Amino acid sequence: MSIQIYAVRFGGFPKKEETIVAYRWRDSMGRTGDWDKPTMIAWLQRGNKAYVGVGSSQVAVQVVGTGSAKYVRTVPDRTSSNNLLSLQTF
Repeated sequence: MSIQIYAVRFGGFPKKEETIVAYRWRDSMGRTGDWDKPTMIAWLQRGNKAYVGVGSSQVAVQVVGTGSAKYVRTVPDRTSSNNLLSLQTF
């Protein structure tokens, strides 16, 4: 299963990928949801896929870090317009 992350919630400052505490997503069936950081990390580590953006601007997300310092970030590409930090907040 794959989901599109389209909004994030920050839990602190500065606003960076490490301080995102929740993710709002939708899947291809039209289902939507909000997951906290531990839930998103666990879901991705089970082999599921998530992405940000659409079409040619779509970029995958990945889990980085170790232990309690794990977080989710987009796979770097040539633009910042399709990364987690550019998404709307909720």
